[in-house]
Amino acid sequence: MFVQAAAEALPSELNGVAGEVYVHFPWGSLLRAVVTGDEVVLRNLRRICAPQARLKIFMSLDAARDRSEIERLGLPQMSPVFLNTVLRPRYEQAGFEILETEMLSDVAWTELRTSWAKRLRENEKRSLIYIGARAGELKT
Repeated sequence: MFVQAAAEALPSELNGVAGEVYVHFPWGSLLRAVVTGDEVVLRNLRRICAPQARLKIFMSLDAARDRSEIERLGLPQMSPVFLNTVLRPRYEQAGFEILETEMLSDVAWTELRTSWAKRLRENEKRSLIYIGARAGELKT
């Protein structure tokens, strides 16, 4: 199924239908939402998930090359500590249980078979960040 909609305003017809949700290389407001744990966006992603659905997020940033976008969006520096101490509770509050957070190696790029991943991996300074989660109970 292909849906073109803002993550902040996903159609109600999608409630509970997704067995898997992939967010590959977000940019702009979606990047800010997944990096900062924006409650509205994460709850909307959770809302479209079936019970136990998987959420897989792959992000890629180059601190120097993407500096203006990082500053514009007010993004924090991504690190394992940030992923586990700041983002984990925010995702859990939105109804996701984080199963994995990783700063992936160069080998992981080859598993992402998109033309955009191919372009991005040409930059050796670009980090690859993965968040793997499962839809759990919605928190009120």
